[in-house]
Amino acid sequence: MKRNVALVATCAASLVVAAPAPFPAPSPEPMHAVGSSASSLLSMFDDADLIAVSDTLGKRDAAPAALLPRHPAAFDASGNSKKSMRFSMSKKRHETGRSTKRFTRRQAAGNNGTAVDDESELLNYLDIRYIASINIAGQDLDVILDTGSTDTFVYSVHPEPFEGLPESQLPPLYSNSTGAANGAIDTGITYEAQYGGGNGVTSTLGAVQLADVRLNGTDFSVSNLTFANLYQSTAATGASGLLGLGFPLNGIIWLEFIARYYNETGQPMPLEQSANYWPIVPLLYHEQRISRNLFSVEVDRDSNAVTSTASSATLFDYTEGGTLTLGDFPEQLTEDQFLWTPVPYVAFTEQGQSRGLPRATGNRWTTPLEAIYFNGQQLTNTTQQSSLEDDGGIFYTLIDTGNPSTSMPRDVLSQITNAWAANPSNLVVDCDSPFEFILQFGGQNFTMAKEDFLVPSTEALDSANFGGSATSGCQFQAQPADPTPDEVGPGTSITYALGAPFLRNVISVFDYGNLNDATQEAPRIGLYPRSQ
Repeated sequence: MKRNVALVATCAASLVVAAPAPFPAPSPEPMHAVGSSASSLLSMFDDADLIAVSDTLGKRDAAPAALLPRHPAAFDASGNSKKSMRFSMSKKRHETGRSTKRFTRRQAAGNNGTAVDDESELLNYLDIRYIASINIAGQDLDVILDTGSTDTFVYSVHPEPFEGLPESQLPPLYSNSTGAANGAIDTGITYEAQYGGGNGVTSTLGAVQLADVRLNGTDFSVSNLTFANLYQSTAATGASGLLGLGFPLNGIIWLEFIARYYNETGQPMPLEQSANYWPIVPLLYHEQRISRNLFSVEVDRDSNAVTSTASSATLFDYTEGGTLTLGDFPEQLTEDQFLWTPVPYVAFTEQGQSRGLPRATGNRWTTPLEAIYFNGQQLTNTTQQSSLEDDGGIFYTLIDTGNPSTSMPRDVLSQITNAWAANPSNLVVDCDSPFEFILQFGGQNFTMAKEDFLVPSTEALDSANFGGSATSGCQFQAQPADPTPDEVGPGTSITYALGAPFLRNVISVFDYGNLNDATQEAPRIGLYPRSQ
């Protein structure tokens, strides 16, 4: 018997809220989940004892793991999801277009020794959004780059904040007819997610589909990426959709497929088969298109960005925003030049594995933030942390490309200044104030650029939405946020969230490790300080 399950997403993507035409102003906060996707979806396995309590910060060697077997062109008709999911995996391949390259690029070595282009240009929208260009089912669309979310989605109907606005001012929509003509498949599964944030709850509704997807500007494409085709959303990203770069466990789609398979067959979906529903980078690795299960991000600063003009800016007034490198480290950098900091993973019991879950896998791109220094003084860490006992006194931070700001507990933020961006009392500090802001990971200090974190009050992100309307002085580009408890097993709490201001100061590598057994190759994040 099939079950219809209401799905609740845990995504840190920063969505936008309604604002005056022509363009809704982006929210400054990461979207706090209404409920945990992993914990809510795991309940579909009849609330079995699935999660093992273990040391979830694994150590690993530098060498990459062996490649996974190649993604099959089609699933067997007998005993797998082709029948129970009610859709056909046999689809005609298509060749997609590529964007014109504007930069001189390196040619990396592919798996067969040939030269491949592994770098995709990113666009910068007012230092708020970093945008990648993809071709999905024959259509070029600009999507938000988001390590805080797992599921990729595109809009086929404009979100509610865009209703009534001129079409010429809005991001292009995904065309269902063009998608179908280029082999997109509807799975018959409804995608329903709720994203919560400081400005309320965003509800989305759509359909889970499959299509071939190319990262424009690279030589890489994947077959049958699962994505959400949204036809209803109470908020918008300010682009044509979102490119999810999180772990499968923290999304909706992957868990939905393995849960349905188990519920309908009584057997676990084979790991080789469940890998077909991974997000885009692990799927590239699974299909042997890239040699390492990782991606690198380098985002640039827009020296002309003025965030307060977002509501009146032209939607496509982008500047060059950096690069996304697939399956490799950025040009001229090697693995040993990065500071590697561990990412916690979730281990599953034999009972969990018997339902299709892996032995151990990453949950979110979180890592221990060891210390914060401001003007030479180490700050006292928060007393608001709700999972200290479970997480051994470790304070985890989410590294989130979809967050245009910084989030930290109020008692830590107040040690820096109460003149934080969008403060309701309009408190300001002198823009010439001393400002040395240092974050410590793995025993290494990373000094943040003042211009990214201390901004003129008129440019403080989303100040009007929080009642702040200061017109003089400067404010700290951060927002207060309550720590979240463990989502799914030990080590999955979040105390801090570091978004675009932090990422402009480092080159970052996101290494998934072994998604089927993180005890063999743990996930990790690599950080390399950029020159100030």
